Amino acid sequence: MTKSKALISSSAARVALASLIAWPVTGILTSLVFEPLPPLDSEKYHFWTAIFGWAWKNLLAVPLYGGAFLGHIVFVVGLFLLAELTKSRHPGRKATLLVVATLSGGVLLKTASYVVFLPDTWGIALLLVDSLVAIFVIFLTAPLARKSLLLLEK
Repeated sequence: MTKSKALISSSAARVALASLIAWPVTGILTSLVFEPLPPLDSEKYHFWTAIFGWAWKNLLAVPLYGGAFLGHIVFVVGLFLLAELTKSRHPGRKATLLVVATLSGGVLLKTASYVVFLPDTWGIALLLVDSLVAIFVIFLTAPLARKSLLLLEK
């Protein structure tokens, strides 16, 4: 097994990949639905100022609202536990319950943060799509992790 496959099959790398893919989803969806890029008229806006302002707000500030009550941290711990759980063929009941509880707790804390700072029902729904994307990426990379684990056992 090559080093790149071993790196991608590790739980920490899978969680980092899921987080890097899911993090911008929140801001991008929010900006597309509620506030698209401003018109880039050369007389009104400087092109780069408008682009960096949009990126700062939608790719950093909006997703950070979900971390006000440490929802992101709890959710990332849940993602790591899920990545470990998906490596085994027959996960235990207690481990599965722990993963579900941690992921649910993270999502609830993120939702509480969004309710306090951005009290808009549709906005909150869009902002929580990143959680689903992250979980989906963990499940997509699970076969690769199981395959590398089998190669290591042989």
